[in-house]
Amino acid sequence: DGEERFDPPAYARRDGGTGHRNDEVRSAGCRMTRGEMDLVEDYVRHGLVCLRSFGTSLDPAGDGGGRGAPPAGDRRWDRRDRPALLPRHREMLEVYMSAFTVLEAYHFRTVLAPNLGLFLDEVDDDPNCVAMFRCLLHSPVKGMSYAFSEVLMCHLMDRLDRVGDRIVPAGGDGGPGTGAAVPTPRARTLASLFDLVLTTLARLVQNEGAVCRHLQRLVAGCIRNSSAGSHGRGAGGDGPGPYLVILRTLFRSITGGKHELSYKELMPIVHSVVNGLYRMYLATANREFRLVVLELCLSVPSRLSVLLPHLPLLIRVVPPALRSNHGDLVNLSIRTVEFWVDNLHPDFLFPLLSHDHNTLCDLFMALSEHLKPMPYAYGLLCMRLLGKLGGVNRLFIRELINYKPDDGPGGPCPGG
Repeated sequence: DGEERFDPPAYARRDGGTGHRNDEVRSAGCRMTRGEMDLVEDYVRHGLVCLRSFGTSLDPAGDGGGRGAPPAGDRRWDRRDRPALLPRHREMLEVYMSAFTVLEAYHFRTVLAPNLGLFLDEVDDDPNCVAMFRCLLHSPVKGMSYAFSEVLMCHLMDRLDRVGDRIVPAGGDGGPGTGAAVPTPRARTLASLFDLVLTTLARLVQNEGAVCRHLQRLVAGCIRNSSAGSHGRGAGGDGPGPYLVILRTLFRSITGGKHELSYKELMPIVHSVVNGLYRMYLATANREFRLVVLELCLSVPSRLSVLLPHLPLLIRVVPPALRSNHGDLVNLSIRTVEFWVDNLHPDFLFPLLSHDHNTLCDLFMALSEHLKPMPYAYGLLCMRLLGKLGGVNRLFIRELINYKPDDGPGGPCPGG
């Protein structure tokens, strides 16, 4: 009769619905039959194939804003080398992904979770297709961002160890110091998706529950994999690596908002996090790697009361952070010390500062190096911090600071 028919739910079939009984009953209760779910899965698979046609211009010369067709027989042409999304391609990606927002939470997870690898395959071929994930993560539909964050985090956590995968392109020997090894397409995709889903925490606090239960495993896995790559890393290495970048994004998102669940979830592993980061700092001579580790040490998502046992170690991190000449890191270190001074009793803080005479002198020298007039951004901050320290320094400075010029890059301490 021309009317499209779908299979009835399992409880309505005489054979009992062997193989799909539970799913059929549940889907029928949510007003969606197995046949309808199969239709949505077909939409996922075939829709992705159709979207590729919008990413390639039909104009061989590339006129009219198109990307141009690949040269005949040219195997070097790669979709990863394409420029930004064409307007029509972006529009169709958003239309395609917005169709999933009408699904209820159960069906959304049931359909998307097993087919998420197909979406990642598209991003492997064309990184611009990450806009599909951004569309759902920033969806205004209530609960959609949370549901997709939950599905995406489960998928990413199962593949955390693949974020550091590297390959040697054709023609590269991959020997030490050649820098020939590059991340695999899937490693780049996983790293970009981690960054995307963790960044949404700063803007969408309600997504915290979807990420929170993975935090301990995520932080521990990133530190473990970064530590494995930090030993023997020379000064000319290839930067901090993807795992430290993921940690930096996570720490910034948590500390930038009110995420009480995340603080509680990370509390049991603060000790191992602080010590693991400091061991990585000592194990490498790579400057970029060290700068990221310093920032992570000073921005561990934890309440001050939990960090108190680790203050002697964190104090050692402040002087090199102040001397980094990296604006954000200098600002973070100054404000961290000022936060300690404002919130800790002098009888507790200043004995820690004066316990190691060299660390105390190094701290004051590093602060003094930033005492510069305007328009230098941190001169006033350092002056204010030194004023707070100087008000009670008679309680902890028991001897003159005697610092030789060759003991550090800053020269002798004032008054030494």
